Amino acid sequence: MSRDDESVHIWGIDEGKNIAVLSDRLERWGQITSVKWLEGVAQHTLCFGTGRGFILFYKKVKDSDSFRELTCRAVFPFNNPVEAIDHDSHKERLIVSSHAGKIAMYSVSKQGTFLETIWTKRLSELTNGKGTVPQVVHFVGTGDSVIICGLESGIVFSKASNNGNDSWNQQIKSSMDTSGQSQLSLNGTKMLVDNLVDGFDIYTFPGLEHLDYLEIPRSEPYFHGGTFAEGSNVVACGSDHGQVYVFSATTSKH
Repeated sequence: MSRDDESVHIWGIDEGKNIAVLSDRLERWGQITSVKWLEGVAQHTLCFGTGRGFILFYKKVKDSDSFRELTCRAVFPFNNPVEAIDHDSHKERLIVSSHAGKIAMYSVSKQGTFLETIWTKRLSELTNGKGTVPQVVHFVGTGDSVIICGLESGIVFSKASNNGNDSWNQQIKSSMDTSGQSQLSLNGTKMLVDNLVDGFDIYTFPGLEHLDYLEIPRSEPYFHGGTFAEGSNVVACGSDHGQVYVFSATTSKH
């Protein structure tokens, strides 16, 4: 989990305790903005982005609870925070977005380090992309495409992973055309979206037709995390009052 104290706290599920804390003694990172465990050959490797434009890789030391740094790279300027990251284990790629609207695709080695930049784009150059913060990025299916979700705009952009060319962009179909955090189901047929007002909405994917509404009381319009779980049969959503809401993905009951 990331914290506002510019550190990453790693918890052992079996032990139920904090087993490691990652921080920078030189205080270069800034706030931790996004965290992603890498899958595939780079498993046990953690990737995270920071408020000062850094991307870092840390790998768990074998037979130990400690982690060692593999890479620390400034991918964006000091005043352009990393907004979101996602990893594709099929083709070993990393997609990264910045608060100022830059999107970058990188290849990642089997050891969990950067190899090369594949392409970079600016969201402002895309149709309907001007002024939109790329709050969420997701690889789709086997990694042939990536979607970018614009903060508050409710617009989802799809791009080809190999060259960054546009595939499509579409406005989500809801009475609240706003969006915060979003998550794809494991089978890639549904998208869970924080509507920034009073809960989460579930959409079909890629059609983005509105399927269901999950009500969660909210006092402030802050981001809430949500995810599909148990084979996408349930949805777990956070709140601003210390409770986690678990819904059935088919009946919407909690």
